[in-house]
Amino acid sequence: MQELTRVTVIAVLCALSGCKVLPTVGATTVQGDRSAGTVVVAWQAEPFKGSQDYQTPMLAAARTTCAAWDYPDAVPLGFANITYGAGIHGVTPYAVAQRYQCAVRPAP
Repeated sequence: MQELTRVTVIAVLCALSGCKVLPTVGATTVQGDRSAGTVVVAWQAEPFKGSQDYQTPMLAAARTTCAAWDYPDAVPLGFANITYGAGIHGVTPYAVAQRYQCAVRPAP
């Protein structure tokens, strides 16, 4: 019973503080700072699918958020935080978080 109370308190605090729950699979923007032009995107693997591309959907999610702020592009900023999991397809990325910088495309 005490464990259930702890989980309930954590869930309520998370809901009140604006925590964002990741979707089951795919990429989503979890944090953004329009004035700094930075976006944090998280990705979670689809279970039992083997090796999956996480960079393409994460970049697309970052570009979508940046475009909403009138920036035409986004580029990775720093290193990705990758959590690996072992499964039937070996050790593969399970969850990834990456910070992106909204950027202006260089002139041709």
